[in-house]
Amino acid sequence: MEKLLLGYRKPTPEEEEKCKDNAVRKEYKTKRFVHTDIRPYYQLDEGTKEYDRCISECLPLIAEQ
Repeated sequence: MEKLLLGYRKPTPEEEEKCKDNAVRKEYKTKRFVHTDIRPYYQLDEGTKEYDRCISECLPLIAEQ
């Protein structure tokens, strides 16, 4: 949600293919505001899901501050 609020968008199928290259993905992220993790949760890789779970677990602590 954060990335959408910052103006990022999900990649087109063509961009998705190009973003398999890390250098291209970085360029698309910084210059074109394309983020490859904007997709349904079940389509995310396990590392990204774990990151999201950690952030979600910490939200109550953040809200207290």
